[in-house]
Amino acid sequence: MRKCPKCGSENIESEVLGGHRTGDKICKDCGYVGWVKDFEAEDKKDSQQEPPKGERLYDTCLNIPDRD
Repeated sequence: MRKCPKCGSENIESEVLGGHRTGDKICKDCGYVGWVKDFEAEDKKDSQQEPPKGERLYDTCLNIPDRD
């Protein structure tokens, strides 16, 4: 469950401006606006560390051999 990093509320929704989702989340209790990662539980943040080089999708997709 997502919680507000400012007040701890679970009353979180997607931010909408002009009828379009911004990609941010907003706390409906205190008004805090931030990225989705800001609202994740602390234990979830720790488990999502950057993978070692070579295991990231763009490393494998863009692994173009050198041209001589």
